[in-house]
Amino acid sequence: MANASDPVPPEKFNGNNFKRWRQKIEIFLTTLGLFSIIFDSPPNEEENEPARTCNLEEFKKKDYLCRGRILSYLTDSLFDVYCTFKTSKEIWDDLNKKYGIQDAGMDKYAASQFLSYKMVDTKPVVDQAHELTVICHELGLRGMGITESLQVACTIDKLPPSWKDFGLSLKHKIEDMTMKTLLSAIRIQEQHLEKDNEQLMNPELLTKVNFVEGQNKTHKFKNSKFEKGGPRNKRKPMKPKHHINKNDRKPICYNCGKLGHMA
Repeated sequence: MANASDPVPPEKFNGNNFKRWRQKIEIFLTTLGLFSIIFDSPPNEEENEPARTCNLEEFKKKDYLCRGRILSYLTDSLFDVYCTFKTSKEIWDDLNKKYGIQDAGMDKYAASQFLSYKMVDTKPVVDQAHELTVICHELGLRGMGITESLQVACTIDKLPPSWKDFGLSLKHKIEDMTMKTLLSAIRIQEQHLEKDNEQLMNPELLTKVNFVEGQNKTHKFKNSKFEKGGPRNKRKPMKPKHHINKNDRKPICYNCGKLGHMA
């Protein structure tokens, strides 16, 4: 039974993503104390070399273990090729020679994939944002990592056309955003859009919403002062004012039009 402190072995190398597998196998072999044997030359017993920490037998034993570990993490097709190699250094050098150059071409492909990536409206935006995050992580593993601020800006710029207004609102925010907050904002926006689309696609739900809104408007109208029999119609009628002649200031009867008396 494996202990919790045991190193985690890498997956078997199948010819793809060599740089990633090489980093994992380096960590694995270093944890086992075997990786340095690849670059050490075998000790010469005829010469007195006190700096050597192991004799020839110990060197052969470690090299045998290291060679076996490397072979065990190759797929069957690659195992058949490299099982004839005598030392771990021979296997390591040949793998780097063949797949290291091939992996350099994959670096350019990963960079091109990131630059040309564009989100579409036909797929969930959150899933596409995660795909772009995976590509950025792949670039980091290949030594072409970008800063998080640049990743956030690129993700916003690659949003689908229907999200143009949402993207502009994010660009106008003053505070800095992280990928975590950006993905959270995209998820909330997508849920909001899905809810709106659900209402549009469900006529019964839309009719119910309109009915409730209509009831609210009717309730407001009944409570307004313009309702029939409301406060405005209960006002007392104003009595006509008596007309006053400006010359003598005598009252004018509003009924017959004569001066000096009032009806």
